[in-house]
Amino acid sequence: MPQYEIAFIVHPEVDENGVAELAEKAQGWVTAGGGTVEKAERQGKKRLAYPIR
Repeated sequence: MPQYEIAFIVHPEVDENGVAELAEKAQGWVTAGGGTVEKAERQGKKRLAYPIR
């Protein structure tokens, strides 16, 4: 079975609880689609090269 990686960007004003909820939702989407989550890790907040509008 092929393996995939996913990353998502969250608005900087979202707190850690909100990020955790979004991560759980994303894992739910994967499992609902028949996939499995082997590993989940947070990279933390990072400054991007330019702002996203």
